[in-house]
Amino acid sequence: MNKKMLFLLSAFSLMGLSLIFTNSKLDSSTVIKASVSDYDINGDGAINSTDRTLELRYLNGSLTAYDVSVFDLNDNGIINRVDYEILNDYINNHMFD
Repeated sequence: MNKKMLFLLSAFSLMGLSLIFTNSKLDSSTVIKASVSDYDINGDGAINSTDRTLELRYLNGSLTAYDVSVFDLNDNGIINRVDYEILNDYINNHMFD
């Protein structure tokens, strides 16, 4: 496990979140939603750590009050770690835009 993953696991543990790991991986063949506005999980006009936290809470089963389609970021009908990675990568690469 690399340092980045260990840091993320530590951060999530401090926030009281656990992760669901699957064999799914984000790669160049992963299709993502056509509009990045679809990544705005809570609809507040910003794509940020709040959206990432909501995605994680849904994956962990602690969030059920949302339309589940907002969590399926690659529109494959399955909400899993790949969807989280799509959102996380977007936030990490656009945080200071």
